[in-house]
Amino acid sequence: MEVEIIDTYEEFCRIQDSWDRIQVLDAEADYFLSWRWLSEVLRANPGRWRILAVRESHSRSDYVCFLPLQLSIRWSQSQSQFETEIEAAGRMSWAQYEGFVCRPDVEEAAITALANALQCSPWGYFSMRNCSASAHRMELFLKGLHADDYEITWGESFLKDDTLDNLICPFVALPDDYETWLQNSVSSNTRQKIRRFWRRLEESDEMTISVTKPEEFTNHLGQMLELWLRKWEPVRGSEDAQFTAGKYMEILSQSHACDAMFLPVLWQGNSMAGALATIVDREKQTMYFIAAGRNEETSDPSIGLLLHAFSIRWAIENRIKVYDFCHGNESYKYSLGAIDRRIQRLEIRRRSHVQTGRFDSFCLGQALDRIVKYMKTDRLDDAILACQHLRKLCR
Repeated sequence: MEVEIIDTYEEFCRIQDSWDRIQVLDAEADYFLSWRWLSEVLRANPGRWRILAVRESHSRSDYVCFLPLQLSIRWSQSQSQFETEIEAAGRMSWAQYEGFVCRPDVEEAAITALANALQCSPWGYFSMRNCSASAHRMELFLKGLHADDYEITWGESFLKDDTLDNLICPFVALPDDYETWLQNSVSSNTRQKIRRFWRRLEESDEMTISVTKPEEFTNHLGQMLELWLRKWEPVRGSEDAQFTAGKYMEILSQSHACDAMFLPVLWQGNSMAGALATIVDREKQTMYFIAAGRNEETSDPSIGLLLHAFSIRWAIENRIKVYDFCHGNESYKYSLGAIDRRIQRLEIRRRSHVQTGRFDSFCLGQALDRIVKYMKTDRLDDAILACQHLRKLCR
């Protein structure tokens, strides 16, 4: 196997047919590893990513495996040097899952080749924070690294005072009809709530549910995020909440550009009472719940639950097989019939004795930007040290 580097959008477009063919064959390659979604992410982030592309070396055959990566830098205060950090490329747009796109019949040779290529590249830290690759693939990948040269850890990810496990990703396996799901997957109490809601909706002159049309998307998503901000800004602080809402707008708009968004809205008159933002992968027959907003002043506490039921009914009617709640083991997800799937958080640190190097020249532009930032914020000592480090690398 030989590994090529692809780091321009034009080159990425050239491999679309190969990527799409492999993804169809690869059960592990989900929406967040699809060419169409990554094309939106990579185009928006030039100079920050590269694709490791594997093909069989005995001929100029088609590609058999891809690993999309993001490259960034950190300044090591203790070592007075820049280091390159590598993550999954999907992290730039908050991919729910990360892994490889690989033809299953050659995964042993191809993934080993990827590990060997990374071993020969300069970097200090590598991570897959939402690693959904199979245990077999990860074993192949890690066996390709020299164990003495790396510190490998499997991390945890807990929120809310260590009560919410962010590496548990509950999902609902959907049957062929809605009534079967309602009868067999949810509790009697939840089923009664859902049925009462539908009766209220049918009898109400004020309450309606609509599915957002493409031309309404930006407006409806903006309204939903305003509701989200009202709840979370007092909890998370203005800066963090505003950043998160802005990022949601960015990444969900990318999926909208892929014609992959489902955004149902519950209205009370002309006011939005609640909305759910869900990504639809029709090829892999999966829906991913990403974000929601609700009017906290409404008297009905079940808006989110009922909008999920509406989305699940739509999913079943449109032949979707999996309704994925993504990260976090919140209790409401299980009331809708979810079962757990655990993913992993992989972190690899290169040990100091390794001579391959820790700074990739591909990140030079980012390093120069960091120096400019240090100069503008009166961190002149760091700016000088950073310049000296880059000068050493140029010798």
